[in-house]
Amino acid sequence: MKYLIIDDEIYARKALAKRIQSIAGENEAEIYEAEDVPMAKIILQKIHFDIIFLDIYMPGENGLDLAEYLMQSSLTYEIVVVSGYAEFEYAQKALELGVRHYLLKPVNEDKLRKILKESFEKTQNSPPNSLVLSSEEMCRLVFGEGLTQIPFEEGYLVIDIQGNADLNDKICMKITGALSRIFKRRIGYTVNPMRLSEFVAVCKVEKGAGEEIRRQLEPVLECGETLCIGVSNLYNRAEDAAKAYHEALDALNNRLIDRWNKIFLYSEETIVPLNENEFQTFSQALEKQEYTVAYAAVSRMLYSVLDENCRFSQIRYIYQRVANCIYDYKFEHLKESRSMLIRSVNSFHSIKEILDYFQELLGNMASSVPKSSENAMQDVVDYIHQYYYDFISLEALARERYYMNAKYFGKLFREYTGMPFSKYLAKVRMEKAVEYLEDGNYNIQQVSYMCGYTNVSHFIQTFKKYYNETPAKWKGGEK
Repeated sequence: MKYLIIDDEIYARKALAKRIQSIAGENEAEIYEAEDVPMAKIILQKIHFDIIFLDIYMPGENGLDLAEYLMQSSLTYEIVVVSGYAEFEYAQKALELGVRHYLLKPVNEDKLRKILKESFEKTQNSPPNSLVLSSEEMCRLVFGEGLTQIPFEEGYLVIDIQGNADLNDKICMKITGALSRIFKRRIGYTVNPMRLSEFVAVCKVEKGAGEEIRRQLEPVLECGETLCIGVSNLYNRAEDAAKAYHEALDALNNRLIDRWNKIFLYSEETIVPLNENEFQTFSQALEKQEYTVAYAAVSRMLYSVLDENCRFSQIRYIYQRVANCIYDYKFEHLKESRSMLIRSVNSFHSIKEILDYFQELLGNMASSVPKSSENAMQDVVDYIHQYYYDFISLEALARERYYMNAKYFGKLFREYTGMPFSKYLAKVRMEKAVEYLEDGNYNIQQVSYMCGYTNVSHFIQTFKKYYNETPAKWKGGEK
């Protein structure tokens, strides 16, 4: 059983956690704590809880704000308000938000025992119905190299949902709720940590879903005006999840061509041979530094995709050949530009946006203004310091955020920081771990989670290797 206690008063959290642990007895109790609503939202993105104990009065967003946020997700949460205030207005608002229990501080022992018992019996008598994959597991599955077991007896597909801007918490919760209803909560989901406008889900489906899935997903579009959806083929093995993700992404990218539809199913696409005359025109114009002529050639090649009724794979083919030609030219003629970054074709929303980007690149070449890699590497360092608690991998960061070859990306990072990417990330996480341990308000499990480790044993081993001391001894002051 998993419990989350949200209260800005540390002694109130610790006291309630101790009482829950005592009442649970032989029933294993996994207890998490959050001191405010923002921290609770981070935890809730990765873990589904059996009961959430929620205080009302907290700095910033209050407990009822969080209850309303959870209600919008359409997921089933057992929320228990634990408050020092008996005002009718709060109790009425809590009931409107679906809160079944409103306990006053100090919590009555018998009432708490009854709530825990009912929740445990409900869990024991109900079939597994929770979200099946955490946010970090999802990231490792579709973005990273590590495999995660997918607890689906039959098939699954990957759904990629994107907007024109970063998806806020409210939209993400609406999407989660819609997918949960459609797939009966047999899903895993995450927001791409390297592209915050992208929501990715792994969903259990019945065999032969086919075109029916398009109709089922229509309610998801109501969660946001600019959303588009890409759907992969059906798979069974966890090792195929990354392939399924790229299928969903390719399907979704057909929005560059088809502006009328919002839901795209993946299908194999044939690439039409490129008009070599146009490409030669582009290449020769580049060598002659006739950038206006080069841009016109690119424009004709890309818009030919619409004339020939091709799909996204054709755009990607043209984009990659043109981008490689530009990169090779700059590498050969502008030695200081060897670290030039080329955007991923997956980051665009229209052909016009691609053309604007090429126009900018060609304009920079005309004015001989190269892009510096130092700014990019400092941005990586800043990103690590800001999001150290989230899933971060060299490969995913290079591919999804900075659109670079991972090996080259790692080389630039090492030159800039003086250490490999993995060691720098561990260093930042260990420094943060020391801050949390010396703060004294968090246990080892919480510190592990807050520093990006979901496996406590791995966290302890890393900490001991880094400081030659266990987190427990460090927390106890025996440094």
